[in-house]
Amino acid sequence: GGGGGGAAAARAEKDAYEQFEEVMWSMDGTDMTDTVEAADGLRGEIEPVESWSSLRDASGAPITWLDATVRGGPIFAVADPRGGAAFAQILRDLNSKVGGASPGSVVAISPDSPSDLRKLAKKSQINQERLLMLSDADSKGWLLAHKCVGPKVRRFTTKLFIIDLKAGGGVLREVMVLDDPLSAADVVATQMQQG
Repeated sequence: GGGGGGAAAARAEKDAYEQFEEVMWSMDGTDMTDTVEAADGLRGEIEPVESWSSLRDASGAPITWLDATVRGGPIFAVADPRGGAAFAQILRDLNSKVGGASPGSVVAISPDSPSDLRKLAKKSQINQERLLMLSDADSKGWLLAHKCVGPKVRRFTTKLFIIDLKAGGGVLREVMVLDDPLSAADVVATQMQQG
């Protein structure tokens, strides 16, 4: 009866592999779907203006919705829930390609601290008059409200939010998931040209 044990072991190994494959497929297959569905669910919604109060600028000063709308609209908000080096590159690209471009305002939002944003601005010579860098380090209120992070978000991706200004608030005209974060500046430039 020595052969029976070998067959059982092989069957157990096959089951384990199939379970592993299933887990890998679900991680690979549903992550992006969740992200895209979250983005689709926001399109056309009223902008959650109260979430802007969770943001700080690079000096650490609090930001409000009104601060974000000073230059007029639409607002092109690039959000990266990972922050760090990838966000630094996005900022450099935005600064060189679309910072201060008209129409509208370009803002970049990440969980990086205001002091990290300050260092980055200095090191990368980012013109903070042209490109509003915002930190959501404390509560992640903005990132949560815009479904960039949260219990159902399994894959953190860079997103572009185009917000049209309306009386007393705004509407999320477009929400785009950017698979390649380094394409953010080009996408923003293209969207700006389209108005």
